[in-house]
Amino acid sequence: MTGTSFFDNGRTGEHLPVTLRLLDQGLEIRDCQDGLMLALWAFDDITADRPPGTAAEQILLRNRMDPEDSLSVGDAAVLAHFRPHRKRKRTPALKPRANFRRLSLTLLALLLSLIGLYEAALSGARPLSHLAPPSWQRALGARMATPLIKEMGGSCHNPDGLAVLDALSRRFNESAAASLPMAITIVRNPGLSSLVLPDGEIIVSAGLLREAGNGDALAALLAHQLAHALLGHSMEQALRHAGFGLFFLLMDDGVSQERRLAALLGLPFSRQAETEADALARRLLEQAAISAQSTSNFFHTLMAREKSKGSQIDFLAAHQIPERRADPGPPALFVRPALTAEQWTRLASICD
Repeated sequence: MTGTSFFDNGRTGEHLPVTLRLLDQGLEIRDCQDGLMLALWAFDDITADRPPGTAAEQILLRNRMDPEDSLSVGDAAVLAHFRPHRKRKRTPALKPRANFRRLSLTLLALLLSLIGLYEAALSGARPLSHLAPPSWQRALGARMATPLIKEMGGSCHNPDGLAVLDALSRRFNESAAASLPMAITIVRNPGLSSLVLPDGEIIVSAGLLREAGNGDALAALLAHQLAHALLGHSMEQALRHAGFGLFFLLMDDGVSQERRLAALLGLPFSRQAETEADALARRLLEQAAISAQSTSNFFHTLMAREKSKGSQIDFLAAHQIPERRADPGPPALFVRPALTAEQWTRLASICD
């Protein structure tokens, strides 16, 4: 490249017109007259400024390694080629320890954000469960029931037993002004488990039905589970653990989501929820003219069975025991058995 460029040698005092050539790593400076190379400046060593009183098109270059020398560049073409190759400020590479520290801080911030979102979901689950319209609860319960019943061995269909369940359901539904009518399904699962869906459907295993042993104990179980549904605990449980995925489930046709969400209903209720459900269950039993003492008797029977077995019973694992559960409150003025002996015999054979 040629142009109006001059090299000033600080040691000899020479002021020479020069030609410039840009190389990969530096700037080559040659004498215009004889073509001899006067200097080769590395880009990393070049500094640029504009001398006072010079035209805007001129730029003065210096070399850190030879501070006495300078190069005055005024040719526009040379400047256009030189400026893209001028030294750029480099961001120093992070040391491995700095990289690790930055990554650790990023992961910590992400973890704290997730904890915050989880806490927000926990605190918002209860009010949202009360805002959910009954149509959503019915839709969610219907979507969850089929895969859940199938997974628990299928429902029992003995006509005599179904007739007894219908009669017991009507007794609760007619006596209590419940927004969610009781519906009962007995499944062929030998374990001691029971679930209540958001729409009020109660699923009871055949094993837990046998363990109840009589109609009053079964009524106590059903009243307790229905109370959870009426108080919105089942919906709260689903919202607490599934979050916004619950609303996608209402619009989706996938069965796997339903099974995962149904499994959430087996997670333990809080002690506050259990205390609330106990209080409402007593009122439901009294309205149906069934002894509230049956609730205390039922839970004590399961606790004794659990102690004798030495292993946890599924139903008790999901329903923590409040301190005052043993107190059924004052007895009702009028009670009658939930089922007659003949009805219980028919119900006990529902899975045959």
